Amino acid sequence: MNLELSGNGYEFSENQKNLWLIGNKNLNNFFNEIVLQFSDKVKSEVLMNSLRKLLNENEVLRARVLSLDNYKYPLQKIEDVKLEVYESADPDYNKAYNPENDSPIRFKIVKKDDFIDELHVKIYSLWADSFSIVNFTNQLSSFLESKKEEEKEKIEYTKFCAWQNELLKEEDEEARLFWKNKKYNFNEKVYPFVNTKKGDFAVEKRKLVKIVGKKYEDLKKIVKEHNSSIEDFLFYKWSEYLRLFKKQELTIGYIPFLRNYDELKNTFGYVNKTVPIICFKNEGDTQNESIESLINEVKEVKEWSDYFTLNREINSNDNEARIFKYCFEYIEFTDQKKIVVKDFSSIQDPFELKLSCVDYGDRIELELYFNIGNIHEKDCEVITSQTKEYFQSLAQKIVITNVENEIINKVNNTNKELVVGKNVINLIEERADECPNDVALIVEGKNISYKELEEKVNRLANYLVSKKNIISGKGVAILMKPSEWSIISALSVLKAGAYYIPIDESYPKDRVNYILNDVQCELLISCDESVDRFEFENINILIPNKIQDYDNDSAYPINLIREDSIAYCIYTSGSTGKPKGCLVSHKNLYNYINWANEFYFSNDNLGNFGFITSMSFDLTVTSVFSPLTRGKRITIFNEESIVNTIKKAFIDSNIDTLKLTPAHLTLLNELNLESTPIKKIICGGEQLKANHIDVVKKISNTIQLYNEYGPTETTVGCVAKKIDLESKEKILIGKPIANTQVTILNEEGERCLIGVSGEILISGNGVAQGYLNNDELTSEKFIKSNFSEEERSYKSGDIGRWLSNGEIEYIGRIDNQVKVNGYRIELQEIENLLNKRENINEAVVLVKQNNDLEKEIIAFIKTEEELSENELRGFLENSLPEYMIPNLFIKVENFPLTINGKIDTIKLLSTTSENVITSSMYVAPSNEIEEKLVEIWENILRREKIGVEDDFFSIGGDSIKAVRIVSEIQQQFNAKVDLIVLFQEPTIKGLAEMVKNELWHEVEENQNEIVDKTVI
Repeated sequence: MNLELSGNGYEFSENQKNLWLIGNKNLNNFFNEIVLQFSDKVKSEVLMNSLRKLLNENEVLRARVLSLDNYKYPLQKIEDVKLEVYESADPDYNKAYNPENDSPIRFKIVKKDDFIDELHVKIYSLWADSFSIVNFTNQLSSFLESKKEEEKEKIEYTKFCAWQNELLKEEDEEARLFWKNKKYNFNEKVYPFVNTKKGDFAVEKRKLVKIVGKKYEDLKKIVKEHNSSIEDFLFYKWSEYLRLFKKQELTIGYIPFLRNYDELKNTFGYVNKTVPIICFKNEGDTQNESIESLINEVKEVKEWSDYFTLNREINSNDNEARIFKYCFEYIEFTDQKKIVVKDFSSIQDPFELKLSCVDYGDRIELELYFNIGNIHEKDCEVITSQTKEYFQSLAQKIVITNVENEIINKVNNTNKELVVGKNVINLIEERADECPNDVALIVEGKNISYKELEEKVNRLANYLVSKKNIISGKGVAILMKPSEWSIISALSVLKAGAYYIPIDESYPKDRVNYILNDVQCELLISCDESVDRFEFENINILIPNKIQDYDNDSAYPINLIREDSIAYCIYTSGSTGKPKGCLVSHKNLYNYINWANEFYFSNDNLGNFGFITSMSFDLTVTSVFSPLTRGKRITIFNEESIVNTIKKAFIDSNIDTLKLTPAHLTLLNELNLESTPIKKIICGGEQLKANHIDVVKKISNTIQLYNEYGPTETTVGCVAKKIDLESKEKILIGKPIANTQVTILNEEGERCLIGVSGEILISGNGVAQGYLNNDELTSEKFIKSNFSEEERSYKSGDIGRWLSNGEIEYIGRIDNQVKVNGYRIELQEIENLLNKRENINEAVVLVKQNNDLEKEIIAFIKTEEELSENELRGFLENSLPEYMIPNLFIKVENFPLTINGKIDTIKLLSTTSENVITSSMYVAPSNEIEEKLVEIWENILRREKIGVEDDFFSIGGDSIKAVRIVSEIQQQFNAKVDLIVLFQEPTIKGLAEMVKNELWHEVEENQNEIVDKTVI
């Protein structure tokens, strides 16, 4: 084997090549360093002679890098070198390493009384691994003791390099298949760092635990119980700690210490490489089974490790994809008579976190290495506290640490005194007194001043008390579109001491009747249009704009509110199949509005809202009560389509603030807005994502965007954060608002560590009173608070986790409740209805995110009958609002099950579109326009075989998709088509005619234009 290339030098090993590709710009970061203390007095001359001998006997310690043209990698050249020895105070010991000029090894000596007391040795990782350092220590000890060493077989590193390169060139088919079948993951991120900080690789080492004396003996007993070695057990505990943050299969980079072959035991160089170990392959394994599985995995991987390569050469620009984020090493030193190992450090390859266990014979020291180029100081502090606690008590479960408690307690310290007995109506009355002539409401160009609003509200409130016998504690339903009268009615009900129940006029009749019956409603405030549509029976209806018999003095002020009384009751989807009414008190509402006014509006000039959504959606609570309690104005729109409402709101100069859902932001992307007077957007209702932020930036990067989280049961919002539009950090929901505390608990009801996900529990002034007429569910969801015996906490069913900066990351739902387009939906409610229908054996309803990051509701149905989509939709529309109707219905023969006997939702969601239930009769396209339209619909609705007579809104279409359809039609046909056309003609057949006519008119106009020009 010809080792030397052209007489110039020797080829790098595969290990060296991979390190060079990622570290050649700063090899200074990659080294092994040991601190040795001499037990006997060692003269300087004796030590220097020993060190020279060491360099002479290990050729790699005399290596240099030789860069040559036309070579992909440099070569290594063995030369005579001088000892690089520095005094203890000499800063050059830590000077930058130049592999072409500097020695691979350097020394620092610490003297004591003319003798050498300590020796610091640094060997750069291009030339040595941790085992080489142990060899160095053993050899040095022998030289100092003047022992005559036996002749040992030794393979020099240049020969190892040649062997490794040859081995990898001659591909072994069995080895190739072994590594191909290993599903290891470089990109896996386990610990939820606060941000995606991208700095240069830089390491900080922190000492965790010293296992010595009784602890060492206890560890040996524990290890014996688990039939493992100390190394295996500590490796398992490290993997167990990492798995706390992401309960799934986990890849850890394992850095073997011992050599695979006896022939390499005396070889000095970068021999051992980091290999992937996959932990927790079987989710249900016991601790002993997991340890056994890990031992077997390590053994198997070691057998094939010669053939493993990081192969960074394939894509050296994508280095992060070939770096193990989490690593483990276990290093053993043997006792030496003259030398005591005081400290050891090894940085062989990049990582994010590495646990290093160094066994010194009489003790084991555990140390944690951080890549501080990517990890913030606060994260380092939290991880250090957690791992210290964890490895201090190896046999026990990890508990929350003092460092974590301090962070969480600080953000939960939200106490803010509020004026006792005051409510939002008081605040609105104060604004009316201060600025009676200022505009409160704008309706279709008509201004209503605070004075006019106050008079109308007082008049109606007095009417409710004197004519309709509305008393404190009574519920009054309000069923009407957003209008001046919906606001006036709500304020009047509150002034009368009662509470309002907002009902969306788009709800189906069954749902409206259920709510009215559940409330035992004695009075419904509505409008002619809604009354005509629903044909109510046996209910007292009041149409406020038609009242004729007001008393002459009925506009006098009235406010019969008690602090503990209910303000409103909003109905949300319920798991029983019926909606549930959440009771929110004046105390709850006052706390939220006081906080919102301070948090969102430090500038008194802003805060003029647009009234976008129905009052049945608690998003609107902010849009109504915040501006009116600050003397600002509300602009109300009378549009049929939410698309048109939002478009108008974004160009209306009377509005500077909007409360929207992320789904509304998605809609904006299709409206092509180039500018807007909007200065603030408060986003709530569902999870805010990066694509939503991009939409806001596209419109204007000066808009202030806020992320507000909160279930209806905690009064609109309970956690919030201002979003930095330019930041690439993960999107968080923020910190608790005023007088609010958050706890995150695991399945056992214990507080979660920072970074570990669990159920969000909310306590404080915002926690609602419970559910109307549902004591059982109230007792289940509203439990005793951890913070005060007098208060309750709400179990949100949301999964979240604390991060080290004291903010909360929202992850998802713990149960079957989801947010789709801002609406909270219990999938169980849809399932229960479908399961009640004849000819359906079983139904399962799930949510899937499509390629456009939109959530779609999919109903999987087991049935022997031939059902059509129209039948299923028609059945559900009798009881459910439009937003709860599934986008797709898929027929299944049987439901796939997991090994635990539960429905396998992952397999179910992968069911092919061939099984989609379609409308009763498929009508194929008959011309080119229809064919193009079918293609557009199928692409946007993501379904196949759409017929030209299928109704757009009955096959999964909605207002957001409608905007995209119209936009695509305009691009493909170069025809002007208004959005309203799709609402008027919701079939391809009808739409094709409209497009055809539009194209014909454009051709005619063009011909007329040509004729006109010719005449001229």
